[in-house]
Amino acid sequence: MKNNHLFYETLKFQLLLCCCFLVLFLTSVFSWLLYSSAKEKYEREVRESALVLHANANYSMESNMAQIHALNTALSTNTKITSFLSDDGTDRIRNLSAALEALAETKMLLNTTSISAYVPKMMVSSDQSKKNLQIGFFYGQVTDLAAFESLYRETPAENRFLYPIAGNPFHPEFYKQYKPEQILPLQLPVNSYATSQKIGTLYLALDTAILSAPLKGLENPFILLENRLYQVENGSFTPLDFDLGNLEHLASDAYLISDEYQELSNGTVFISKSKSGIILISPLKTFGNDLSLPDLNMVLPAFFLVLALVVFYYFLLNRLVNKPMKIIYNQVSKMIQADYEVSPAYTGTSEFQEISTRVNELAQTLGLALNRLKEEEALKRNYEFRLLQNQIHPHFIYNTLSSIRWLGQMNSVPAIVDMTTALSNMLRTVFKNNSEWFSVEEELNFIKEYIHLQSFRYADLFTARFEVQSPEVLSAYVLRFTLQPLVENAIFHVIGPAGRKCQLVIGVSVENNTLILVVKDNGMGFTPSSLDKITEEQAKTDKLSGIGISNIHQRIQMEFGEQYGLTIESVRKEFTKVTVAMPFITVNPSGKEKEIAHEI
Repeated sequence: MKNNHLFYETLKFQLLLCCCFLVLFLTSVFSWLLYSSAKEKYEREVRESALVLHANANYSMESNMAQIHALNTALSTNTKITSFLSDDGTDRIRNLSAALEALAETKMLLNTTSISAYVPKMMVSSDQSKKNLQIGFFYGQVTDLAAFESLYRETPAENRFLYPIAGNPFHPEFYKQYKPEQILPLQLPVNSYATSQKIGTLYLALDTAILSAPLKGLENPFILLENRLYQVENGSFTPLDFDLGNLEHLASDAYLISDEYQELSNGTVFISKSKSGIILISPLKTFGNDLSLPDLNMVLPAFFLVLALVVFYYFLLNRLVNKPMKIIYNQVSKMIQADYEVSPAYTGTSEFQEISTRVNELAQTLGLALNRLKEEEALKRNYEFRLLQNQIHPHFIYNTLSSIRWLGQMNSVPAIVDMTTALSNMLRTVFKNNSEWFSVEEELNFIKEYIHLQSFRYADLFTARFEVQSPEVLSAYVLRFTLQPLVENAIFHVIGPAGRKCQLVIGVSVENNTLILVVKDNGMGFTPSSLDKITEEQAKTDKLSGIGISNIHQRIQMEFGEQYGLTIESVRKEFTKVTVAMPFITVNPSGKEKEIAHEI
C-alpha cells in the first residue's frame, strides 16, 4: 500500500527537528561553558606557571647565597687559611710560605663551589696583621682593601640583606675583557674553628649575574635589597624610587600574592623572601574580560560537539526505528528461506515489539506444521518399507527354504544346501528389523552371502576380495542395502558380459571423517552413454533390495547433503569403479533397533 504521508508528518522528521533544536541549544550552552572553562584553565595554568618560575628563581638565588656561606664556613675550618690569618707576621719566610699555601687552599675552595664564575674579585683579610689573600679575575692592588671597605656597612641583621648594588670601584684598566659595571658587595666574618673568635674578614665583589641569571624567564622582575628596589632588565639593575611598605613580616618560606602595587606591575605580583633576606617580586599577567584565546580552542570543541550530537541522533533513530525494522525484516527473511526457528524478539517500543512477537508466533506455527508434515512423510515412507518387507510372509519363506535344504541333504546335493542357507541368511537380514541403518559389518556380511549365492551361477567368472581399512570401520553405520545394488550391477552388467574371469573388490575406509565405500571390478566397463542407460534402468528396476543405483545417490544426499553421494568411474574394457561417500557415524542414527524375531 502506498504511503501518502508527507515527510514532515513522519517520526523521522520529528526526531530530526528535535535533534536540530537540541544541537543548537546545546552548542550554545557548551560553547559558553567551554569558553569559561578554557579561560579559567588558561588563567590557572598561567598563574601556576608564573608561581613555578618565581619559586625556581627564588630557590636558585638562595642556592647561590648558600654557596657563599658554605665557602665562608670552609675558609673558617681550613687550618692553613686560619693559621695564615692568625699569624702576627713576624717571621717573613714562614709567612710567605704560609701565604702561598693559604692562597692555594682559597682558590681550591672557591673552585669547588658553583658560584666561582660569579666571583671576579675576592679578598680574605687578617685581623692580626696587614695581610690579605686576593683571588679572582681582577688583578690585586694595594688600594683594593680600602675599596672593599668603602662598599660595606655593618654585618646585616637576621633576615635582612643590607648590601645594595654598587658601581664597580676597581680600576677597569686591569680587568682585561671582564668588566662588569655593577657588582654585589658582600662582607662576612672569618672565625677560628678552634676558638670561634673572629680572625679575619671575607670580602666578595660578586657579579650581579649571580642574582639576574636565576631570573631568566620572568617578565620584568624586581629585587628589594636594603630597602632599595631594583628593576632587573637584560641583566642590568636599575634602582627605582618606589616605597613597597614594610615587608619584614614576610616569612622566608612563604609566597605572597598581592595586587596592591598597581603602579609597579599594573596588576597582581608574587612576592617571596629568601633566607638571605633578598625579596623577589615578579608580576603576574593581568586577566580581563577581553582575554583573547586562540580561535581553534573554541572551533574544535564546537565542531566535535555538533558531530557528537549528530552521531547521537543517528544512533537514537537507529535504535527507535531502524533496529526494530531490521530485526523484523530478518525474521521474515528467515521464514522466506524456510527457516522457521524462533528468533529473539525485539524488546523496546511496544508497537514494534508486538509485531516482532507476532512474526515469531507465525514462524513457530509454520515450523510446527512443517515438522508434522515431515513426520507424516517419514511414517509414510516407513509404512511403504514395511509393506515391501511383508509382501512375502517370512514364516512361509523360511519353511519353504528349510524344506528345499532338507531335500538337498537327503539327495546329497551340497550346492542346494549352500544356496538355501545363503538365501536364508540374506532374508533373515532383510526381515530381522525395521531400521534403515546397518553397521558396516552387517552390510558386508549381507554382501558376502549375496556373492556366495551368485557364485553358483558365475562360479568361473569372478572372485571377490574385501579390503577393510581397520576393525574400527566395521562399527560405523551406513544406510542399509547401499552396497548390494552396486555389487549386483557389477555382476550382471560388467562381469557377466566380460566372458572372462574378473576380480571384484569391495573396499571400506575412512578419510577426513568421511566413510568411503568402493565397489571396483576389472570387467567390461562402460561408455558414458551406456553408463547413463544402465543407471536409468537400475533406478526403475525392482531388485532384491528394492533400491536402484540412482536411488542410493538420492538417499545419501537427502540424508547428509549434497557434498556426499555416489560417483562412478569407468573405462571401456578396463574397469568400473563406484565410490560412495557419507559421514563416518559410530552411533546408530535410528536409536535402539526394534528387532522382529522370525522363527523358521
